[in-house]
Amino acid sequence: MVSLKECAGHEKGDVLITSTLEAPTIASACPGSISDAPVDSHWRRALHSGESLVTVRDIKAASPNFKVKNPRNYDFARYVLPITETEIKEQKHLAKQSLTDENVVLSEAAFLSSSTTLASDDPVGGDRIASQANGTSKLVISTEGREFHSKILAEFRTIAAFKNNLGVPNGDLKLLDGDALEQLDSALSIDDQNTPDSWIPRSPELLRLTGKHPLNAEPNQLLLFEAGMITPTKLHFVRNHAAVPQLNWETHTFSVYADPPDILSNPRQFNMAGLTSGDFSILEIAVTMGCDGNRRKEVNMVKRTVGFNWSASGVSTAIWRGVPVRDVLLACGIRDTPPDERWYLNFEGADEPADGPYATSIPLRHAMDPANDVILAFGMNGRVLHPDHGYPVRVIIPGYVGGRQVKWLKKIWITKEPNMSYYHVWDNKVLPSFIDSKNHPLARTFFEDESTACWEQTLQSFICKPAHDERITLVDASTYEKTYTVEGIAFNGGGERIERVELSLDGGKTWKYCFRHFLKSPLRHGDKYWAWIFWSCDVKVREMVDAFEIIVRAHDKKKNFQPEHITWLDDAWIILDNKVYDVTSVLSWHPGGAKSIMIYAGKATVDATIEYKAIHDNYAHLRRDEGLIGGLSEDAIKVMQADSIRAAKDLAELKAQRKGLALQPDVFVPAKLIRRKSVTADSSLYTFELPRNADGTHGALGLPVGRHIQIALHFQDQAVSRSYTPVRPVLPSEEDGTFDLLVKTYMPSTDDVPSPGGTISNYLDCMEEGEEIDIRGPSGGITYKGRGSFQIDGEPFHFDKASPAACHGSGLTPHWQLIRAILSDPKDQTLITLINSNKTYDDIWMRSGLEQYAQEHPGRFKMWNILSIAPEDLGWKHSLGRLAKAIMDEHFYPSGTGVGTFLCGPVGLIEDVALPALQELGFEDGRSIFAF
Repeated sequence: MVSLKECAGHEKGDVLITSTLEAPTIASACPGSISDAPVDSHWRRALHSGESLVTVRDIKAASPNFKVKNPRNYDFARYVLPITETEIKEQKHLAKQSLTDENVVLSEAAFLSSSTTLASDDPVGGDRIASQANGTSKLVISTEGREFHSKILAEFRTIAAFKNNLGVPNGDLKLLDGDALEQLDSALSIDDQNTPDSWIPRSPELLRLTGKHPLNAEPNQLLLFEAGMITPTKLHFVRNHAAVPQLNWETHTFSVYADPPDILSNPRQFNMAGLTSGDFSILEIAVTMGCDGNRRKEVNMVKRTVGFNWSASGVSTAIWRGVPVRDVLLACGIRDTPPDERWYLNFEGADEPADGPYATSIPLRHAMDPANDVILAFGMNGRVLHPDHGYPVRVIIPGYVGGRQVKWLKKIWITKEPNMSYYHVWDNKVLPSFIDSKNHPLARTFFEDESTACWEQTLQSFICKPAHDERITLVDASTYEKTYTVEGIAFNGGGERIERVELSLDGGKTWKYCFRHFLKSPLRHGDKYWAWIFWSCDVKVREMVDAFEIIVRAHDKKKNFQPEHITWLDDAWIILDNKVYDVTSVLSWHPGGAKSIMIYAGKATVDATIEYKAIHDNYAHLRRDEGLIGGLSEDAIKVMQADSIRAAKDLAELKAQRKGLALQPDVFVPAKLIRRKSVTADSSLYTFELPRNADGTHGALGLPVGRHIQIALHFQDQAVSRSYTPVRPVLPSEEDGTFDLLVKTYMPSTDDVPSPGGTISNYLDCMEEGEEIDIRGPSGGITYKGRGSFQIDGEPFHFDKASPAACHGSGLTPHWQLIRAILSDPKDQTLITLINSNKTYDDIWMRSGLEQYAQEHPGRFKMWNILSIAPEDLGWKHSLGRLAKAIMDEHFYPSGTGVGTFLCGPVGLIEDVALPALQELGFEDGRSIFAF
């Protein structure tokens, strides 16, 4: 299987560039560098100026390895290239572009971006206007663009003019008259008449998600939007865990206390009259509340979860009236908690769910901060609370998910530990995907840790218009030029304002600016926005006709966008150094493919840390740190410590097995280049000498068949490592103190997308005889034990027939080892059929050796070649084109017992082409399909 690395012998993304620098040169063994070999100062100047692309070849040519020239002056320290790989990868090589004497005319269409903060530099729309007298260009905005600009300014001025909403109540709570029917429904549903909720009037517009009882319901999405920015009470989503408790204003009480008791000097019990009599200040504010399961239906359409089918309508905004929790606690004589301690405020409701009281807790400091507006609410949209929404009193925690905002409040208490009730521990949590049940060994560890709890609402946006099944009539050609206003809703947690909403009709290539629409007086405490916004974007009907889909994304003040895809399904959480990282976003671009990460995802093992540290660079560290979720709990650390003992034991056993061999699993040893031979136009065979033993005899590599070595080269900040499979020695009889690497050089490129080329392959191509690399190993998950027996990721397999596929030349090396090992043993009766894919006939590595094997062992070994370009005058009888299902179907052994396929090559070709085709042919990934 592929480990946390690139497929051995293949360096992904390696194309290259040549450029010109006028600079003095020095003698160099590195042809193809910029100006052959610029001296140090010139490549550094080019690197920082961006005038020319600087490559490994340039720095290597300008940085003599004095250790080779004067070995007596140096000890065992290694030669270092005076640059970081990151500097080479991320340099800005931009062609200088000057404006012509044409003006840039901007229309509204120019306000499209490709995930940047600026519009494109390309002229868009309008007519050209003569340049100014001084020869410079001026920016001209079209009429359409001016209108767009005016709307943006108006939006910005509106936001700048917001004043703090003081939260003053708007009169007394209303009776059941006036506009009551706009807010409430008076009829009882027949769906409730055989349940304990038979007494509660509910709107027929609510869509029930879980049958009749308990009620979990949401409105139609278009109806929610058209109802306006304050959701009528009857349309507000409902999340109940049990029957609604039958409470009365006159008799209901709730208690406030502490455990330990000394934190409150005056614990009390309150009734509704005492809460609302005027002893406390009353606050009334608009707050958006979303169910933590909001949009779960979309997830369930991909793969079923335990959550209900909530659509995007599991969110609503109401005007809540109540008393600040802080004031109630002060009235109960709360004392200052020690500044170095964390305390919690607990809430429990009067309902009676099946798994015990519904209770939860939040940090006490959050509730005591007046800027967080945590209230005990008794009013909703101008009237007393509806029974479904917590009558007569509930908790409102603006910016938090609904699951923390306890209804039918029965008691409040302060503790030094988080709440440990069933619903606090086991509900409203986000866990790694490997925790697939509550019986998982690490389930309780993750569920009980506060890091997995859902607190603040997540950034969301969704489209309400066009609505589901909406039709736009296309009368004639003029209809295509008409404007349609796409509209929707966006909200965020933590009181953070939605800073931008964008719409795309071309799959995310470009994004249109959407205008935001706020509630009247949405601002609290100078920077808190507790309510959602509506948004709108005018588009041409023709744009909608041409669009495959319309997508929207919101953007917060930290410049975070909503993720493009649902990530929990294919997510990858790995543990590195007792920290948990969500590396889901890495799966799509990781050089070693998603599989090389997924073999560690969700596993409590130190193997991921060991493998990661061996081969990853600073760029990988930056991308890793972007996904940091948190640290492990004490119990989980104990699990990892136990695994560390296991890993140390495994390492000790492996080192004992490899005693006396040059290649070691835990240290890098030097290997000296003694010979280089060109094999093809872009490939070379490098022969390296291993360190000699203490008695002067040559060292032995001792690499198991199918495994790789890691080579390391030293840059200014760290070693840069890649994995390669030697083509010699394969057999013990070939051990002579040297080994051969066959490497394709991915040269720099001056194509449309300039590239500095492959870091390692270009370095190797510039090495002089006598220079060193460092090696360690063996690495990789596939070992051929002989006579059909394999060990793959620690599991034994036996295959009587093997079908290896090598792609793009360099993918051949591990297959060559396998083929040579099998055919060199007369007692090994394993049958092999190889598909070898290359660009040209001359690109076929080990061609003569493979052809000789096919002639000498026609019954045991067959080979089929695929070329992109047909050779001349050879009467080519093999395939032309690319690896395809039909070719594999014809030339591989059919799937069945004892048949295995092995793949090596570019990750994209394997995962997007070979793997799906083989699965259609009946092979199974991980059981009969394996990648080196």
